[in-house]
Amino acid sequence: MKRFLLLLGLLSLLVACVPRTGVLGRYYTLVVQNKCFGNYSTVYVYMDGAQLLGAVSSGETRTFISIPEGSREFKAVPSTGKGDPYFVAYRMDADKTWVLCGK
Repeated sequence: MKRFLLLLGLLSLLVACVPRTGVLGRYYTLVVQNKCFGNYSTVYVYMDGAQLLGAVSSGETRTFISIPEGSREFKAVPSTGKGDPYFVAYRMDADKTWVLCGK
């Protein structure tokens, strides 16, 4: 019985270490921190020019999961419609963090 429990514990550890993969490859997370104010107090975040991921308000950190691996372009558009969008391009080969208006 002890061997079975030990084997089950080791198997659980191995499964936890397996990278997240899907039909077409691996998936990662993008964390967006919005440190902006004014026109950029709330931004809409898009991936690859069209797919809306969600909104991020000032002082908020939001995690977007299941971003497919590969080269991705992200855009943050102010919800007020005033101001230019922010752009960033990442090679999604690991989890990434994008800080808006941060230094």
